[in-house]
Amino acid sequence: MLGYDAPRWHALLNDLPAALLLVAVLFDLAAALRKRESLSWAAIWTLWAGVIGGWAAVIAGELAEDALEHGEAIHEIMEKHENIALITMSLFTIVLIWKMARRFQMPSQERARGTVGLRPRGRNSHANATDGNPEPHRRTPACSGRRARRADGRGQRQSRRRYGKGDTPTSARHATAQALMRTSRVSLPRAQRGVRRAWLLLLLSACTPTSTRPSFVPIPESLQAVINATPAVVTREAQALLAADTIRVRFSSERDAWLETSEFAGTHRLRLWADPDVPGRSRVTIEAVYRPIEDPSRQPRDLERAAQPGSPGQLRAAQLLEALKNKLGVTVY
Repeated sequence: MLGYDAPRWHALLNDLPAALLLVAVLFDLAAALRKRESLSWAAIWTLWAGVIGGWAAVIAGELAEDALEHGEAIHEIMEKHENIALITMSLFTIVLIWKMARRFQMPSQERARGTVGLRPRGRNSHANATDGNPEPHRRTPACSGRRARRADGRGQRQSRRRYGKGDTPTSARHATAQALMRTSRVSLPRAQRGVRRAWLLLLLSACTPTSTRPSFVPIPESLQAVINATPAVVTREAQALLAADTIRVRFSSERDAWLETSEFAGTHRLRLWADPDVPGRSRVTIEAVYRPIEDPSRQPRDLERAAQPGSPGQLRAAQLLEALKNKLGVTVY
């Protein structure tokens, strides 16, 4: 699908879910330390993405296991890798289910926990929360007659100046409700901005290519052998041998263990893949191709054909594989 087989889909999906799950744990720790609701929601959404991507990688790995030819030693490594992946994804899936149940099945407790201790802010918050009495723990002396009426009128005028006409608080409950409304109007945009920033940073950190290898697989006529060296060493030695043979290497990557030459002898080109076999050995694949025609409307890979026996491309591929065997050693199963 889309030019990828099961092993390449597994390689494509294998790295990002692990990073997402790690970032979800970091978001949870930050939310616990900073007491920020935005970080808590960022942790939940990141955990969702990590769990979905992780199970997709597990399914792709199961398909890749049946598609790749491998020996007994590689099969044991695959089985260990599979068991670790299943245990890890099961644990994170259980954590996700528990977090969703805890958040949505107990809304009243969570809401009460989030609103305890809130009080209106401002220079007059203490007076608002105690019905206009700036000293809640001191008993107000009884006033009577003209003195009481004078104090009453003065309090009403101050309330009008403070809150506007017809907006005087009548009780501590009303003052607290107004403060909660102001807090919700301010905190909601902040929480949304925090979630957006967290996702933006996560997407930027994930914009790293998984592999520099091409999306297509070698042609069936490719030459293959098991070389007694690691993939990085095989790639480095192959590049040196081609340079000594005056064939220019267009691209080479020891990390991804593959290389591609420039065109020579017309439109001939060599490509080498070195994949792990058992520890210390590599399964090397060398293809020799050429383009019989030029058609700008089609992809270059669609125009390539296997080099004919005895052609310059096929001869150079055989010479390169033989040189690697003589220099690094070969294993025949």
